[in-house]
Amino acid sequence: MAGEGQAFDVRLARTILGVGAIVAGTLILAFPGIAVDVIVALLAVGLMILGIISVFVGIRGIQQPTWRQIALPLGGLLALALGITAIVAPSVGRSILFILLAVGLMFYGVSRISTEALPADKPSGHRLFHGILGVVVILLALGVLLVPGLGEFALAAVLALILIIAGIAELVSGVQGDAPSLGT
Repeated sequence: MAGEGQAFDVRLARTILGVGAIVAGTLILAFPGIAVDVIVALLAVGLMILGIISVFVGIRGIQQPTWRQIALPLGGLLALALGITAIVAPSVGRSILFILLAVGLMFYGVSRISTEALPADKPSGHRLFHGILGVVVILLALGVLLVPGLGEFALAAVLALILIIAGIAELVSGVQGDAPSLGT
């Protein structure tokens, strides 16, 4: 009986988490600009923290190769400058965010094609699906770079979709009391 389900407090927490994620996803769809502003602020703070840590580690890294003792503080100063710039000039922060989004999408699209669509040992339907997915994602990445506003829409839509789907999954698991699958 011990492994048949979840305790009430876990079920309640998962239900609340699921509802919260669904609400957050819906709010992101309703107010994508605010969501992007929050993400830009988080990116800026993260860049500043990364910058400070990198400068500190680079300066204190006595037993590191010389190139790291130079590269870490320089990279840290660059990250710190980008973070401060994103706070002072939010439009630059948005540009940084959208460039990172486009680069990430580009890498994902290329990886879908190279690892899933090209190998001949994969089933043809699998290869076709991942090939199409890779091309669509690469086109989206190019669109994010070339079409102002598409980056905000894409980021908000993907984030909202992930939150809503994950929220529904958590809500159902919380209500049903399903124990999470650990692959066993």
